[in-house]
Amino acid sequence: MKALVLHGAGSSPEAVSWLYEPIKEFGYEVYVPKYESLEEIIERYSREKYDLYAGFSLGGAASLILSSFHEAPVIAVGAPADRLLQARWLSIHEERSPQREIYMSLVKSLGGEPYQNPMAYIKTSVLYYIEKIRGPVLLIQGSEDPIVRPFHSIILEDFLRKLGVRVERIVIEGMRHAPAGHHRGVIREVIFRFLGSLGRTK
Repeated sequence: MKALVLHGAGSSPEAVSWLYEPIKEFGYEVYVPKYESLEEIIERYSREKYDLYAGFSLGGAASLILSSFHEAPVIAVGAPADRLLQARWLSIHEERSPQREIYMSLVKSLGGEPYQNPMAYIKTSVLYYIEKIRGPVLLIQGSEDPIVRPFHSIILEDFLRKLGVRVERIVIEGMRHAPAGHHRGVIREVIFRFLGSLGRTK
């Protein structure tokens, strides 16, 4: 069984060891590529089917989008549902804050602010692909995430459930955007339970 695991924006494969290690331990052969943009990852991997897609932050959004091309389970951690909504949240923060820096990076990568180039944001949002996602889907969200607020996972859960997709949303209390060391055991347990529910055994 093959799993594609995707890191967050501006990060590296090593930074998501907390995500790919439990998947590998469960018995999947994991592929954790380095990439620069969501568009790049869709172009590179939309034609090849994996047995599982998993990702963190932008990688979580990419995993959900890729699963719309190939019916497969998804694990998405801290994934934004909609890039226009995400950009608006990030844009209202003060200059030099982490949120504002992410916003400026997003503007640069998408060729303008949302009001200048809204379709670039819309067409790279999970909601644009939502009706083609078949799941099952595991959404993991930090209760204190200052980057991708918990309402994103609520939106995703509501849309997917309405569309008849089997979806589970887990909120980890006290977790910010990325898990701290003491959250990793909980994440491992949640991932193992989800993978076991697919009828696959370790």
